[in-house]
Amino acid sequence: MMLLVLFAVLAVSCAELAPLMTNNEPIPGSYIVVLEDGVDVDQFASSLQMMALTNDVSTMEIKWKYSFGLAIRRFPDARVNLLQGLKGVKYVEQDGVVKALQGVGSWGLDRIDQRGAVLDNSYSYTLTGKDIPVWVIDSGINYSHNDIVGRAEFFFDYETDGDGADCNGHGSHCAGTVAGTVYGVAKEAHLYSCRILNCAGSGSTSASIKALDMIKASGQAPGVVSMSIGGGPSDAEDTAVANCVAAGYVVSVAAGNDNSNACNGSPARAPEAITVGATQTGDNRASYSNYGTCVDIFAPGSSITSIAYRTNSGTAVKSGTSMACPHVSGAAAKIFATNPGWSPAQVESEMKSVATSGAVGNPGSGSPNLLLFSA
Repeated sequence: MMLLVLFAVLAVSCAELAPLMTNNEPIPGSYIVVLEDGVDVDQFASSLQMMALTNDVSTMEIKWKYSFGLAIRRFPDARVNLLQGLKGVKYVEQDGVVKALQGVGSWGLDRIDQRGAVLDNSYSYTLTGKDIPVWVIDSGINYSHNDIVGRAEFFFDYETDGDGADCNGHGSHCAGTVAGTVYGVAKEAHLYSCRILNCAGSGSTSASIKALDMIKASGQAPGVVSMSIGGGPSDAEDTAVANCVAAGYVVSVAAGNDNSNACNGSPARAPEAITVGATQTGDNRASYSNYGTCVDIFAPGSSITSIAYRTNSGTAVKSGTSMACPHVSGAAAKIFATNPGWSPAQVESEMKSVATSGAVGNPGSGSPNLLLFSA
């Protein structure tokens, strides 16, 4: 009886149910609960567990706590109104699937150090992003690859006993483009693995949010977060990106590979992120690259060579806005290395001010015609 009375205090009337945000590809039984400002997450978690016990949803499990809410799983979808009715809930969001967006070390490096489209088979640079931390939110990193060995370490894994090692290849490829000695833009930046994708290249929005929340709380700014992932629109993920940027981290994200409006998905639509479209050799927008007003800049993304994950000396060639994004992440690390007191907005402004203007063929409706330049 006492439990029922306490729960009655926690619940609000049906007329005041918090909004439910749906996802294009929801994960059954998994939800992200975003709280009103000022609500204590730990106290709310206790109340949530009490509600589950008193309403016969004991299968519920709190997966992660965030600074602004929490993620749960194994909650019956037909009873989501119980979550919406709890006092202090701002909104409930379906957890969704996120996926990997698929001479000189790489032609991409060759392109970003010059203004013209004719490549000269070299990458000339004076800045290296020395010691700037870059978190790669992806499928993990091959820590022992010769191109990054000694400059890559574990930070987060969605599996409780995981070590952030790559079993897919996507994350290692992106990490190599950020900071590889041969294949990277910022050749002395320090990499952190945030593994949120499984061996098939699929993961969850809630894991992405947890990684962002942990990065924000680490207190290691200035730094860069590289997100070559994409999923359906998520207010909660957009909030996590905004919180990270407010804490001093540049967040660069892939625009997506659907040849459609980048504003249709997260984290690409997050206003505070630097959203990156992809070009191919010759500087045309890649046929797959998303476009639109949510895109901030373009970078090389087709047939990019970077490190492999199965060997410590091998390479792989991949295409996608996923490959464009880490070029921008590396460029941001280089800017931070010489301007450590700058805000993320100042870094983005500098990047756009020195970008090659007017070079991108068919950038797409609403897109800026800016191609990354970093030397």
